[in-house]
Amino acid sequence: MSGHAIPRSILHCFAANGLGRYIPQLQRLTVKFCKSRSDSQGVRDYVEHELVDFARRNPSTAIYVKPRRHRPPLLVAEYLCGSWQYVKAADMDCNEIKNWMEFLRTRSGVDILPIYKNWSTKNPSIQGMWHPFSPELESCKKLMTPEEIIKNLHVLSEPESSELTAEEELLDIADKQQHRLSD
Repeated sequence: MSGHAIPRSILHCFAANGLGRYIPQLQRLTVKFCKSRSDSQGVRDYVEHELVDFARRNPSTAIYVKPRRHRPPLLVAEYLCGSWQYVKAADMDCNEIKNWMEFLRTRSGVDILPIYKNWSTKNPSIQGMWHPFSPELESCKKLMTPEEIIKNLHVLSEPESSELTAEEELLDIADKQQHRLSD
């Protein structure tokens, strides 16, 4: 019953990201921490030792450091798609903060939702999805051996339709217009 309340999604990619050049989806990352609280110790260590290297490796991401008094530490990531991701960093050590920063950097920013199916498309086929047990189409001809092709060459070389070609149709239309104009 509760599965019906969870929104579902389809797999999609942002603007063929990686085709041509890669566009990092993380736009802005804010590190909020307290200078005196004990649960901010891991964030303070990360800011002192690791944050500058992280900023150098990711020049496309704006990084803000906001010291706040008497509040728990928080990592806030803002993505190009407009979504925000919050990570409560209380009582985490420097290594955990490093892993969370890497996780936020590599995310696309899209909310994690269950998907409908393992395959999806925005333009479904009219014929339906092909599978190995699909009936053969009537328009498909039986394969012939080279001997059969040579034996039936006069039949195979004839046009399949007795309709006029495009050139003949245009000449016919031009003749009709000439008769109409001359009358």
